Amino acid sequence: MSRGTKPRTSHLAFAWHETRPLAPELTAAVTRASLAMMVDKPHLLTLWRADGSGLRIGSRRHDIAERIEIGVLEFDLVRKDDRDTRPSPKGARRLSVVSFDLHPSFGDRLRATKLVISEAGTTAESGLILSTTDGREIVIVSGVYPYSLAVKGIVSMPHGFEPEYHLGLYERVAIA
Repeated sequence: MSRGTKPRTSHLAFAWHETRPLAPELTAAVTRASLAMMVDKPHLLTLWRADGSGLRIGSRRHDIAERIEIGVLEFDLVRKDDRDTRPSPKGARRLSVVSFDLHPSFGDRLRATKLVISEAGTTAESGLILSTTDGREIVIVSGVYPYSLAVKGIVSMPHGFEPEYHLGLYERVAIA
């Protein structure tokens, strides 16, 4: 690289394959949460709405440099007649699912904030904070273990919140 030139950067956005925008799905009111656990670590989180539909959140890994990978959140809509979890791949350990009622304040429109990490010339949308008007938060970020999530604000459990990076390293970006 010559003197005075900026290094190349790339950006990994949230994975979302629907035609409608993601932002309204992130700020929609929720009443329950289901955590799919594998080896006592969260791997999928589904946020359920009063109408029975939900937003499923997982983590996808990307190789960004030799021996460096980074997690990016992946989102899917779930209909009320869908199963609570994806089938486990052949040879994989089975997922166990636990469900929780959320505090009533999550039943109103939420404020969403992206957590963006920068590593090896790449920025990645690796996490999300969902906030209520009374200050309650659910933090969802790619976990330290491959394809795991770190989830805080729903329930306290061993290995429930082990983020890929320290929370202070993420840039916070408001979602409109």
